[in-house]
Formats: sequence, structure tokens, C-alpha cells
Amino acid sequence: MRTMRRGSHGFDVEFMQRLLVRADTREHADYPFYGSDGRFDGETDRAVRAFQRRHPGLVVDGVVGPQTWSALGLRTQREHNITRRGQPDGNSCWATAAGMIEARNMATPGSVALTETGRLRDEIGNIETFARTLGWRMPNHSPPVPELVSMLARTPLWIGVTNEVGGHAVVLSGVYSDGDPSGHGTMVRVHDPWPPGHGSVYGSFVSPLILHDGNARIPVSLIYLLIPS
Repeated sequence: MRTMRRGSHGFDVEFMQRLLVRADTREHADYPFYGSDGRFDGETDRAVRAFQRRHPGLVVDGVVGPQTWSALGLRTQREHNITRRGQPDGNSCWATAAGMIEARNMATPGSVALTETGRLRDEIGNIETFARTLGWRMPNHSPPVPELVSMLARTPLWIGVTNEVGGHAVVLSGVYSDGDPSGHGTMVRVHDPWPPGHGSVYGSFVSPLILHDGNARIPVSLIYLLIPS
């Protein structure tokens, strides 16, 4: 993880803040920290320094470097080399997400069945064909958090998700975790082919998984997970 200090911002700061909240709760801090907005502001600086004072051996400087990360509970971190790509239209998230993993614009095996609008038909047999054509595999169960973390430590993952609006496909391209099986201390990095022509990269905690659409935050449910070979 990168070293961060007052003025840093991003989803990795949000992850650090989550670990700080959990540590303050666990250690019954006198003035516990409750923020998690991805901005390393004055209140975050105060909370980091208070945490460092409680842990002998840490320099009380408000800087979150390797030793402070370790004390906060970071156990697993991995970022895969994925290039962001935007889907060309509203129907090709599945192909663009696969293409990001395969290091090409889109992966569109000719043997899979599509809807009239070009979406990947979501029957399980068709998803299995899609995976098999790419040399990937689909597990026969939804992995618990420790297994998901272990998978992401080895390889990026293609996932299909759904909500009340419809389905979408993204790449899970990284993971940061404190090892808690509940998932409350685990964040994944998401390479999302949406919006068209641009795509986006952001972080989401896994309980629940939340996708971004501009300023909107959309909780989703996992329906398919594909593991590249």
C-alpha cells in the first residue's frame, strides 16, 4: 500500500479509514474515529496520531507507512496490472471486462449466445461456454470472503452482478484485506467498463459489493464469477 498523509485521497484512503475505525473500536479508543470518505483530512490525521501513540514502536507523525499499515491490520494486498477500457455501447460490458483481463479491447468468442441487443445471455450453460472458450473456469459455488481474497491474490476475476435494474460485468483487479472472514475489513479494486468509451476504476468493500455510476452508489449481488487460467 502507498504511504499516505494529510491531503491524500482515494479509495485506498477509504480502506485505511475503515481499518482505523475497526482498530479504534477494538481498542476502545477514548475518541474513536468514525469517518470513511476517502479524504485524509485533519480529523483523520488526529485519529492516525492517536492510534500511533497507542502502539509502542510507531512514530507519531500522522503518516501511514508500512509499519502503521501493519499495525492497523493489513494482511493481504495485491493489485494486478489491468488497463482501464470503456465498453463501446450499453450492451458489451461482458466482452470489454473480459478484454481487460486478456489485454485486448474486447473478448467476444463466437460460440456464445447473445441477445438481440448484443448482451451475453445469462443462462449458466452459456456463461460456462464463454469461460471455457477463453480457457477460464467457473467455480460451482459462491466463494466466501477468505477464498475470494485468496483468488484475488493470484489473479484478477471477471464477475457478473445484478441489481433491481439489471446485470453488469466488471473486473475485480485487486484486493486489500485485514483477514477478517466477515469481509468488513476487505476492499476490492474494480475495473468497470462503464461508462461507455471511458470506463472507471474504484474501490468497493465486499460486504456488500457496491458499483459506481457517476455519483450513484449501487449495491449489487454476485451471480457469476470466472477465474482466468
